Amino acid sequence: MASDDAFWPGGARLAVSLTVQFETGGQPISRAPGPIDETILPGYPDLGQNSFYEYGAREGPPRLLDLFGKHGVKVSAYMIGEAVRRHPELAAEFVSRGHEAGAHGLRWQRQYHLGRAEEKQWIADNVRAIHEVTGARPVGYTDYWIRPGVNTLEILQELGFRYHIDDMSADEPFLQKINDQPFVTVPYTAHLNDIVSYNFGCPLRRAARTRRLPAARRPPGRTH
Repeated sequence: MASDDAFWPGGARLAVSLTVQFETGGQPISRAPGPIDETILPGYPDLGQNSFYEYGAREGPPRLLDLFGKHGVKVSAYMIGEAVRRHPELAAEFVSRGHEAGAHGLRWQRQYHLGRAEEKQWIADNVRAIHEVTGARPVGYTDYWIRPGVNTLEILQELGFRYHIDDMSADEPFLQKINDQPFVTVPYTAHLNDIVSYNFGCPLRRAARTRRLPAARRPPGRTH
């Protein structure tokens, strides 16, 4: 690539964006997806599955924060409003250590079906929770399951966001016009997400699992 056509500043040839989804505490008490494949009976709290999510507050992020600090790496942590409320010290520590606080919805559930006014309030409440706990005002957003609604980008622009990551159509960030103003899309790399690691009903997960299995351990009848 010629220098006058360089995409990244400073002559960099590659940019890597690292993200952490701050979701623990934002999931439903029953029937949240995760490593326990068997669906719990209706009306019962799924204590086992929720303990998996609690690991994300008690063990995972503290270790990651120390690892990031050791290597001088900064990440974007996309935070669910209710998760921030339930784990305020951990959310604040991400920001105090110099990481970006992004927004990830008020709760860990779909929002694309909401009416415009309801969705705008949903996102605004998410922003308020993050700002009150961390002091940071998020400018980046990601939806539950990478699924924005038909009004989401316009709402984000109106609320002062600068970018979203719910797009898998490209390798590099790009600009688009939303409300006649530039808005950034930072494409998502789905095959590195945890949706391929657990039984979330994603075909990418099955493909990734097959690739990881040695030939002798693959299920009978599977040759690829």
